[in-house]
Amino acid sequence: MGELSFTCLHSDSGIFVNKDQSIIIIVYVDNVLFLGTDKQKLLKTKELFMKRWECRDLGNAQEFLRMRIRRKDDKIYLDQSVYLQKVIEHFNLQNAKPAPTPLPEGYQPSPATENTSATLHSKYQQVIGSLLYIMLGM
Repeated sequence: MGELSFTCLHSDSGIFVNKDQSIIIIVYVDNVLFLGTDKQKLLKTKELFMKRWECRDLGNAQEFLRMRIRRKDDKIYLDQSVYLQKVIEHFNLQNAKPAPTPLPEGYQPSPATENTSATLHSKYQQVIGSLLYIMLGM
């Protein structure tokens, strides 16, 4: 990325910045997102990037790392509603009931009286992992 005059952020090894051109490149495994205020400079940078690394241009980003990207006027909106719906359907939680949080004052949980199956334990871990991904993503 140095050949393209980009420097890596110290705080995140997947974010590269070219301050002179006001362009940011976000790289995560095989996903790349280009951000900038000048479309012509951005397209030129993307062209140089694509000559250096084998990739294809998918046009304006509509999704990145399971985040939906929408543009309206001069604003960009991000959400994970499509991914959340997939998680809900995958774990068959369409009819789950909401629970008030935080728990009521003085709540005393009762200890488990029987062991859970490995399958149920694994499914619980998957649900929690999926929800943590959503929580940390936005």
